[in-house]
Amino acid sequence: MYSSSESVVAKDDFNKPGPSKMYVKQPTRGSIDFIMPKHAAALDKCKISDRDTVHILISTAEALGQKSVDRLPIITLCNGESQLLGVPAIDTGTGVDQPDAVFHLFIDWCITENAQAFCCDTTASNMGKLKGTCVLLENYLELNILYLPCRHHIYELILKCVFEVKLYLTSGPDVPIFKRFQQNWRNIDTNKFEPGIMSDIVKKY
Repeated sequence: MYSSSESVVAKDDFNKPGPSKMYVKQPTRGSIDFIMPKHAAALDKCKISDRDTVHILISTAEALGQKSVDRLPIITLCNGESQLLGVPAIDTGTGVDQPDAVFHLFIDWCITENAQAFCCDTTASNMGKLKGTCVLLENYLELNILYLPCRHHIYELILKCVFEVKLYLTSGPDVPIFKRFQQNWRNIDTNKFEPGIMSDIVKKY
């Protein structure tokens, strides 16, 4: 992973994700490479992303009786290529433990000066103005970072506002109208349906 001798690094090398070619002190924390070539080939064949691979491996380990540990997959994207930096264990999912884990991985990979944007979901622990992971990590790096919240979660916030205006507020996860729909799903002929967006009522509004 690391070079054993010092070398001059070309400017273009800093634009590629991965460990620096310059000499750095070997990290003291241990690691076990348990992904065999057959595993990697199977994951590649199924076109499973790094992020999904992490979740699959964690759930498999838990199913085999391994102790459940909260982990944070950290992935970089550069020039259209993604790189899984690591999946460190974290004590809690707060905005304090997460930036520490990310920052230490940035140091290990020598990319503390190359970060340009953060992409994450829009939870308070990530996007909080005072103790959010992004804010704290930006302070650690001493860089001006562009925030790119996950589009999926942005759409959820928009849908939430529409739901509250057109239907009603709810304080729990069980929404009666959705609960009834779930209970009657077995009685619905899924081969004969029309998307709601095609409804004349929906088109009207």
